[in-house]
Amino acid sequence: MLLAEARTLMAADLMVRVFELPTPEQLRLFDSLEHRGARRTDITETISMLTAGENDPPVFCGVKAWTLRSILFMAR
Repeated sequence: MLLAEARTLMAADLMVRVFELPTPEQLRLFDSLEHRGARRTDITETISMLTAGENDPPVFCGVKAWTLRSILFMAR
């Protein structure tokens, strides 16, 4: 998953976008990286089309959600 689905690499940060939940083996790998000082933020993302009414054209929108722990870390 990490090699096949990696989309972006910026400076010292790594962002991996996948379209499935991690397997137990992958979660163990993430946990081992966290024990060595890495920080991980899981983000759930969905996209859809919305409209304000019957006669209004639909617009593309995206919604992302992440944990409160990661928001508090990013705010420091």
